[in-house]
Amino acid sequence: MDVVPERIGRYRVIDRLATGGMAEIFLGRLDGPSGFQRLVVVKRALPHLARDPELVEMFLDEARTMSRLRHPNVVQVHELGEGGEHGLFLAMEYLEGESVEGLLRRLHRAGRRLDPELAVHIAAEACRGLQAAHELVDEGGVPLGVVHRDVSPQNLFVTYDGVVKVLDFGIAKAKNHASRTEPGTVRGKFAYMSPEQCLGEALDQRSDIFSLGIVLHELLTQQRLFKRGSHLAQMKAICEEPVPSPRREDIPIPAAVAEACMQALERDRDRRWPSCKALRAALLAAVRGGRVVAPDEALRDLMHDLFADRIADKRALAAQAEAGEVTMAVPRAEVDSDVELPDATATAPDASSLPARTSRSTWDRPGAWLMGGLALLAGGMLAVMRARAPSSPAAEVVAHVTLEVESTPAATVTLDGKPVGTTPLEIELERSEVGATLEIAAPGRVPHRQTVIPSVDQRLVVTLPVQEPAAVEGSGAPVEASSSPPSSRPTAPMAVPRALPAPSPVAPPTPSASPRVDLL
Repeated sequence: MDVVPERIGRYRVIDRLATGGMAEIFLGRLDGPSGFQRLVVVKRALPHLARDPELVEMFLDEARTMSRLRHPNVVQVHELGEGGEHGLFLAMEYLEGESVEGLLRRLHRAGRRLDPELAVHIAAEACRGLQAAHELVDEGGVPLGVVHRDVSPQNLFVTYDGVVKVLDFGIAKAKNHASRTEPGTVRGKFAYMSPEQCLGEALDQRSDIFSLGIVLHELLTQQRLFKRGSHLAQMKAICEEPVPSPRREDIPIPAAVAEACMQALERDRDRRWPSCKALRAALLAAVRGGRVVAPDEALRDLMHDLFADRIADKRALAAQAEAGEVTMAVPRAEVDSDVELPDATATAPDASSLPARTSRSTWDRPGAWLMGGLALLAGGMLAVMRARAPSSPAAEVVAHVTLEVESTPAATVTLDGKPVGTTPLEIELERSEVGATLEIAAPGRVPHRQTVIPSVDQRLVVTLPVQEPAAVEGSGAPVEASSSPPSSRPTAPMAVPRALPAPSPVAPPTPSASPRVDLL
């Protein structure tokens, strides 16, 4: 596992914030003359991918886009730099706040509903940032045709001051940058793709509108719209299944808001809003004269109310970072990861109140089923083969299951004593009722060990506490989960199907000497 570097370019590294499939994120500090300091977020490729030509081009594309995009609703990139043997890096503005995903999880945990007018405000502000990206032009005034392609609750951010930001243009594509991701290739989060994105077709700005429509629907209902048991099922639902209106008896929202949301979710892109600007205008008109006079201030008050604990931790961290010595643990980027939003299909109204299906299922197009299968194999980066496939293939017995492991960034994961990678990690295992020993370890942290039974898809979220400096001898050994039945050990981790919602009660706090495990 890579250690945290002391410096990346001209930035002193405070700590690693997160690690993804292709890049890692650090909290950094720029020191200047006369005591000048600025906290930044530094993004760089994972070491084994640092010289990968495709990833280098992705960084360059993101830098080209962001160098022209200066908007209050888009995260700002300060610099594209060269980090020596680790290749290119991006230095971005440091924001104190939470993702929309974190906001929804905290609301669900607190048993609270988001005011529909604040949901509209978040979506409308995201529209402003996306519209600015869609309208970008080159030096000659020629439209770049930028499409974000990854609009999701994870990539929409709300600062503690109530400002909405669009994040991560890492897979955004301008129409004149054709060096990667040609038509027939899919990138993005499956549950937030547009139908044309699922099918590997050429995209324009209306794809982002569909994705934002999904986010708005989830903000209004606080339920996952296209949550399904597999990526294939998610894409099939997006392309074919009826979409429930966000307006129901238990969710009293203005009819005009629901209509605007549903138009954003039209499968036929010609029937969607033509631009984010048009969607924003419709949303604002729908809530004009409402109860919330100053939505930005109301959103700020909500964030301070919901995240008082996180605000205190992050500001204490910032103060320590500016002082030059950090002694506290960096707050996790993902908040309330043990909370799972309910599935919208469980409470959907009768089909008679939903838009009718098209005469020919989108999913029955030639190659659609084959495309879906390839998506599962490629993990979201697939080349779509337009070959004819049966319109209703027989169900096959699933011979493998997926185990997702999230923990301290870049922690080492071993299975039955064999290294299998670093966190975050997705492992495909042969389906079995025989237990396997999973171990997670990171320098300076209390390691964790437990038995997993790969009989169903699972997701483990494990927090490794900081190792006490004066720990007693032998305390560094992995903590092994008890093999007692769940009924006799209520706080011990237990593997559960990923498709089941997490229990709503907050788990009791775990002692600092033991890892915390959340199973989703």
